[in-house]
Amino acid sequence: MAVHGYAGVVGLLICGFMLWGYPSSAYEGYAAINPLGMAIGAVIMFGLLGFLPGWIIATILNSAGKLRIPREAEIAGLDYNLIAASKSDQDSLATAEQ
Repeated sequence: MAVHGYAGVVGLLICGFMLWGYPSSAYEGYAAINPLGMAIGAVIMFGLLGFLPGWIIATILNSAGKLRIPREAEIAGLDYNLIAASKSDQDSLATAEQ
């Protein structure tokens, strides 16, 4: 959510203040734009389309055991395990070439 989320929220709120009182549609019966409505819309949209799908996907990945690295790699350091794996791949290639 870092850059895009903050810019989206700020953009929605600025639109709410800049367009305050203007109709939201050319047709009769639609509400006027106001900052409170834009803020409520932002909370609903970022909650339903941002947080909720991310939480569902993270829950599925966590239950499948794919969200975190193995505990051994976490303790030893992820870079160390990646470098060791790369080194063993290089060693196996070197022996295969001979």
